[in-house]
Amino acid sequence: MRTTWRWLADQRHRPLLTLWLAAYALSLTEPDGPWAEFARQTVDDWLAVLTAAQSYGDRGGAAERTLALAVLRGTLWSHRCG
Repeated sequence: MRTTWRWLADQRHRPLLTLWLAAYALSLTEPDGPWAEFARQTVDDWLAVLTAAQSYGDRGGAAERTLALAVLRGTLWSHRCG
């Protein structure tokens, strides 16, 4: 999580994260639009990355991965807006 947070917080990645956030929001607000499945897919992608980073992989830890994702997204939102 620390490595991921350092990457997310790096100002050089801000344009990419801005695009990601816009696509995520469009996916939620325009469910039939071109970004329709983006929100669900990006959550699945992040959970897969977090699964790979866990020492015990797929053998459990779904709650920890979900919590980690929630903390990263919440902290990112707070960091960008605060």
